[in-house]
Amino acid sequence: MVASLKFASGAWDSALVRSSFAPIDADCILSLSTSVRSCPDKLMWHHSKDGKYSVKSGYWLASSLARDGTS
Repeated sequence: MVASLKFASGAWDSALVRSSFAPIDADCILSLSTSVRSCPDKLMWHHSKDGKYSVKSGYWLASSLARDGTS
């Protein structure tokens, strides 16, 4: 969970992030600003309108990547 990667103040625990992720991913995570509000984590799939993963939305994404030649 994202909350476990942050201090109580809301700031990233950069040592934990760097030890948990590949350097390129850690850099991306640490570049994200954090919120001072405490919001519960929520899983989202941004490739569908309702934010929920489905086999159909995964297939659509894979198909579009194959058409674009990015896979």
